This record gives sequence, structure tokens and C-alpha cells, in this order.
Amino acid sequence: MKEQLIDERASIIANLRQLVESLVELNARTKAHVSSNKTDIKKLKKDNKELEKMKSRNSFFIRFSSLFFKS
Repeated sequence: MKEQLIDERASIIANLRQLVESLVELNARTKAHVSSNKTDIKKLKKDNKELEKMKSRNSFFIRFSSLFFKS
């Protein structure tokens, strides 16, 4: 009876260790994805700023050229 309880406890402990290892690995992967997403967001914000600058320049060019090419 005691041996059976010891074996069951050992099995439970082994399963808990495996679960903790899996959670640690999952947490590490999640952190990597979050970091990657943050990098992507920064790049998208930078690209968006650049597009806004280009839009502003194009708008200025269109207004400026319309002064010379009025129909």
C-alpha cells in the first residue's frame, strides 16, 4: 500500500514537473511573439509616418503644379 502511494506521488510529481517545463517553454515562446509583434508595430508606425510625409509632399506638389497648369 505504501509503495503504491509512493509510486503515485512520484508519478504526480513527474507530471507536475513536465507541466511546469511546458508552461515555461510556452511562456518563452509567447514573450518572443510579443517582442516580434512590438517590433512589427514600431515598423508599421514608422512606415505610416513616412507615408503621411509622402502624402503631404504630394498634396503640396499637386497644389503647386495646379497653379501653373490651370485649364
